[in-house]
Amino acid sequence: MIHKLTTKIPLSRTVKDLISRIETHSPVHLLDTLRSYGHGDLKSIPQDHTQATLCRKIQKEDGLVDPYASSLGNIYRIYQAYAVRPKTYFIHNNKRVIIEQIDIDEEIYQEHASLPLIQSNMTPNRAVTTLRVKPE
Repeated sequence: MIHKLTTKIPLSRTVKDLISRIETHSPVHLLDTLRSYGHGDLKSIPQDHTQATLCRKIQKEDGLVDPYASSLGNIYRIYQAYAVRPKTYFIHNNKRVIIEQIDIDEEIYQEHASLPLIQSNMTPNRAVTTLRVKPE
């Protein structure tokens, strides 16, 4: 490893936001890193393998959630990761329904994150401020 660029990931950020940030900041960071490395200002260092993670190929089925049983916290993490592809979805009346948008109230999210996305009375979790879905 020669250099790394780190970023904080706010609770409301999705993979779309990260892609945009990468597109904006990575070219400049890469040029600066290559220039510094070329001048001998940077030395390569081994990667800390205890911090490394591996990921298998993401499948369409990985975006399937159960909004009536799975926790908002779990569904929201899946939504954040799969906002571009493969999308987060659930099955309703034998049809695939895509979750297009979930916005949350960060102030009450932690106390409601363990509850389902859709409550037993068919209303969204109290921490959800926007829930936009569309049938496939």
